[in-house]
Amino acid sequence: MSIKKILQLSQKHPIITMVLIGGITAIFIVGITAYWPAVSTIIMPNTVLGLYNRDFWENFLVEAHGFLLDFIMFGVLVFSLDRLRISREVNEKQERRKREEIERMEEELSDYAALDMPEVNLRKVGNIKRLVRSGVSEFNVSDLRINGCQIKDIEFSQGSRLIGMQLQDGVMNALKFNQVCMKSSFFNNSNLKACSWVDCDIRKIVIRDCKAKGASFINCNLTGADFRNADLTGATFTDSEMKNIKFKGARLNRADLRGASGLDVNSLSEASSLDYILVDGEILEKLKALKPNMKTSGQRGIEPQHQQIDCTADTILASDNT
Repeated sequence: MSIKKILQLSQKHPIITMVLIGGITAIFIVGITAYWPAVSTIIMPNTVLGLYNRDFWENFLVEAHGFLLDFIMFGVLVFSLDRLRISREVNEKQERRKREEIERMEEELSDYAALDMPEVNLRKVGNIKRLVRSGVSEFNVSDLRINGCQIKDIEFSQGSRLIGMQLQDGVMNALKFNQVCMKSSFFNNSNLKACSWVDCDIRKIVIRDCKAKGASFINCNLTGADFRNADLTGATFTDSEMKNIKFKGARLNRADLRGASGLDVNSLSEASSLDYILVDGEILEKLKALKPNMKTSGQRGIEPQHQQIDCTADTILASDNT
C-alpha cells in the first residue's frame, strides 16, 4: 500500500488511526517492560553513553507508561468524543437542511398546485419525485394539476389529501394510493397503467376516455364516479361503494365487481362491453336480461379457464375465439 493511500485512509478514519498508533505504542512499551531483564542483558548489558545507561532506560520506561496512559485518556478518548460531537453536529446540520429543503418543495408544490402550465407541471412532478426520495409519502395538496405529465412508481400513503387532483392527457404508471382522500379528481384521456386505490375516498372521480386496464379499486368510496368511455378491462372494484356511477361506453370485460354496494344495474348495462364480468349472482341475472349478447361462462360471470388476459398490454390474448 502506498504512502498516499495510507495518508488518505488515516484522514478518512482518524479515530481508527489513533487507536492503531496507541496499540502499536502500547505493545512496544509493555513488551520491552515485560521482558526488560532479557532486553537489558542481551541487547545492552553494559551500554553507557553519557546519561544513557540502564537506570535511565528504566526511568524512561516508567515515564513511557505515563505517556501511554495520557495518550489513551486524553488522546484517543477525548479525540474520539470530539469527533463524535463534530459528526453529530454535521448530521444535525444535514438533517436541518433536508427538512428545510422538504419544506421548500412542499410549499412550492402547494403554491403552484393550481397553475396549469407545461413547464410548471413538470416541475411539480419533479418535486413530488424528490420528496418521495427524501422519505415523504404523505402529501396534502389541493387542486394539484399535472396535466400532460408522466408520473410513475410513487406511493401516496395514509393521511394524504389530494382533493381535486388533475392528470389529463398524461400517463400514470404503477401509482399506489392507500387510504388517500382525493375527491373530485380528474384523469381524462390518460393512460393509467397498473394503478391501484385501496381504502380511498375517491367520490366523483372522473376517469373518462382513459385506458385503465387492470386498475384496482379495493374497498373505495366511488360514489358519483365517471367512467364513461374508459377501457376498464380486467379492473377490480371489489367491496367498493358504487352509487350513481356512470359507465356509458366503458369496456368492462373481465372486470371484478364482486361485493360492490349501491351498484345500479341499468347504469352498468350502458357499458359497451361486459364480457365475462365478475359480479354477484343477482346482478348477473339482471345484466343478462338487459344485455342478452354479453358473454358469460355461467355462474357469477366467471370466464372459461382457457381465456387469459394481459392487463398491461393494449390487446387481450385468448387461446381461442368465442
